[in-house]
Amino acid sequence: MLYKPYGSTGLSVSALGFGGMRFENQEDVEGCAALVKACYDAGITYFDTAIGYGKSEERMGVAFKEMRHTRAQRPFYVATKTFSATADDVRRELRASFDSLCTGCGYCDSCPQGLPVPKLMDAYNQFALSGKPENMAQRMNWHWGLLRSGHHLDDCTACGQCERACTQKLPIISRLKDVRDSVGKAVAAADAKV
Repeated sequence: MLYKPYGSTGLSVSALGFGGMRFENQEDVEGCAALVKACYDAGITYFDTAIGYGKSEERMGVAFKEMRHTRAQRPFYVATKTFSATADDVRRELRASFDSLCTGCGYCDSCPQGLPVPKLMDAYNQFALSGKPENMAQRMNWHWGLLRSGHHLDDCTACGQCERACTQKLPIISRLKDVRDSVGKAVAAADAKV
């Protein structure tokens, strides 16, 4: 694969990019994600999507969730865009693109196991915004103090109460698993240094 400098950013991106406008069947979630992942495995590091491309952002997101595990060794970059002409329309589209972030409303804060779900979803947001799983553990530790007090993420029984309460209908249970896995790795790495 041929790579080129990305302006004056110091980053290097593949000369060939993957555009998400024309997935053959956007209803085939796994098929779309597999195509994105295959391009990444072939060396493509630049991915282009837009809110106006149907479910492109969501389908790419499924692949990016898997690709994030190797992002430190093989970085990739995502561009999205708007076709709106007014500031209000641009804001509306940006809000729609970021709808997958937890707003922190707190409706899910009634876990029968006592998990601080809103704080954990805030930690997940740090990953969603940065693409760096380690940022979840850092947020839990330094902002919420959850690692010092014990995070109890293994206590989740996947009862679904948090998801039923979520007004955004976010996949909280799977996100809690992502947080647990990331935190487990961060804690193990920290313990190995001691």
